[in-house]
Amino acid sequence: MTLALVVLVVFLVVWFSNSAKKREEKQAYRKRTITNVQLQDELNAKNFSLIIEDLRKLDNESVLTGEKLIDAIESLYEKYDIPDTRNETQKINDRKEYLNKLTWERRDKCYPEDDTKLPLERRIWHSPWQPPLLDCPELLNGVPYTTKVVQGVEYKYDFRGIATNMFWSVPAKLIGKIQPLLTTRDLNAQGFNYSWDRQESSWQQSEARIKKHEEDKKKYPWLYR
Repeated sequence: MTLALVVLVVFLVVWFSNSAKKREEKQAYRKRTITNVQLQDELNAKNFSLIIEDLRKLDNESVLTGEKLIDAIESLYEKYDIPDTRNETQKINDRKEYLNKLTWERRDKCYPEDDTKLPLERRIWHSPWQPPLLDCPELLNGVPYTTKVVQGVEYKYDFRGIATNMFWSVPAKLIGKIQPLLTTRDLNAQGFNYSWDRQESSWQQSEARIKKHEEDKKKYPWLYR
């Protein structure tokens, strides 16, 4: 075997090895970053309803008011086997903020002393916050930077298209922390990753643009002559 042939064989071996490694890295990257925003929105709505349903069950056993409401929401972390990422100081501060807010609202006569007769959603989204339509959890996601009013309920969507005004009270904020954890786990079980900005990954967007371009070329060939 001549020296040139040896060099060529070595080159081809290295080239094939590097190509295989790059393919593996590409596949691994895509696996780590693949998203499915439509499915994510559906799961978020499903999990929001699940949380409310479980809180209603607890509320039927013993009316959830004051600290009992916070206890019930916190108990869901264990029920769902998900981590509460707050540290102890944050947990104490969240509870304190919630109780202080109720005290101020009662003092200002915008929240009753006895709230046991209020529906659960009014205890979660206490004054001045407006509860979402619990039978329409899909409305918690919408078009970024827009506002939608449905049955008198105003949804204000941020840059991600999430109605963040529905998660301002402390109990609602805690629910808003549980929901994406459940959805992340559900997505992972189906081979997808959670998208915090509700956007597909850059390579998925690129492939979608290429696909649309090819479809347009077939549909409107006169545009590409």
